[in-house]
Amino acid sequence: MITRNEYLAAIETVKSYERQCRNDLKEISRNKKSMIINDSTMVDKEIYYHCSGVNSRLINTIINNRVKLGLKEDYNEIIYGDLENVSLSDFAKCRNVGKKTVIELMLLCKELGIKLKQ
Repeated sequence: MITRNEYLAAIETVKSYERQCRNDLKEISRNKKSMIINDSTMVDKEIYYHCSGVNSRLINTIINNRVKLGLKEDYNEIIYGDLENVSLSDFAKCRNVGKKTVIELMLLCKELGIKLKQ
């Protein structure tokens, strides 16, 4: 069994590691022009969308409409850079896509420097 002091020292180590990870992600973001979401998830064009921590509504729309949007059939292979082949009007026509989801896609693409098709 560990003592209370050992427990408190372990908690401090975990907190220190968390701060270090946040700082590392911020530095990577500055260098790669990536986008940081929620202080702990980094997204850039080469990240597979399902690994990123972006809103699940947006991800589910991409998964469920991948063929209609002209994306790869295997949704595990889709990266954010693939969205350059998607038009905003086609995305807005997808089932269960509302104003919030369209705005979220626009903001994500703007942050990552992705230009959607016209």
